[in-house]
Amino acid sequence: QLIFTRDNWEQKQSVKVTGVDDPDGDGDMTYYTKLFNITSDDPGYDNIEPDSTMHININDDPPGVQVYPMNRFITSEEGKQAQFGVVLLSRPTATVTIPVSSSDVSEGSVDVTQLIFEPEEWDQTQYVTLTGLDDEEDDDDVEYKIIQGQCNSADPDYSAIDPSDVLAINIDDDVAGFTLDYGQRVSTTEMGTDTVFTVVLNAEPTGTVALSVSTSDPTEGLISHNYLTFTPADWNIPQEVTVTGVNDNLGDGDVYYNIMVGEAIISGSDAYSRLAAKEVKVVNLDREPQITTGSEFMSFDS
Repeated sequence: QLIFTRDNWEQKQSVKVTGVDDPDGDGDMTYYTKLFNITSDDPGYDNIEPDSTMHININDDPPGVQVYPMNRFITSEEGKQAQFGVVLLSRPTATVTIPVSSSDVSEGSVDVTQLIFEPEEWDQTQYVTLTGLDDEEDDDDVEYKIIQGQCNSADPDYSAIDPSDVLAINIDDDVAGFTLDYGQRVSTTEMGTDTVFTVVLNAEPTGTVALSVSTSDPTEGLISHNYLTFTPADWNIPQEVTVTGVNDNLGDGDVYYNIMVGEAIISGSDAYSRLAAKEVKVVNLDREPQITTGSEFMSFDS
């Protein structure tokens, strides 16, 4: 209350008005300071109703959505995860729902499809976990986004907010190449015995890949295929190459030769266009008897 007497009636008295912080994103609010009717023994002042004073309380809680930490997150095709938090900047007047999705479901997934904030729990952080996915392609490290869709809320201040998307990168673990599967000793014979080895790609190509197959000595060994074709649908299915021994009718002993599986002659995938050739060493076992001219075999009876 303010008390004025005959001795201080002409001295100004002040009332300090302090703004109160609420958690609501309610904008700048107008309110009034009301002075109640005067009580006095002086009938000239008694029951006078003073004017109210208007004030504006400047809001410091604008509606918004905060993501932290604000950086590019890293996942990997080996399953490495990352996590970020989401929180509202002010209390909404109604439930706020934020849709969450991955821009590339072949590179990264999220553990939730939406975040729901109730007015009574508006300031509690909610988390989204990202998990890297293996696409089995040698596609290098791939950037993708976690998309936060526009807020859905009956609160008009929040329904117009579209939170920022979150950037991520998925580290690739696939390397273009191929694997040859054969035994420790690969052999054919001049009697036509054959041997088999398999070829399979190490990573999924983005298009058709044809690998050349050749023999270093067709007089010793022949191959069943001059090339092997792999597609994105069958890249991980091993294909067989049969090597058949050839009789050269020479007593030349066992002869080593190479089967080359090599550079892509057709490649719909940049990663596979740079492959180096690999060799399978084969021995062709001779069938002709060898003539030995040592002295122990050259004696004749006279």
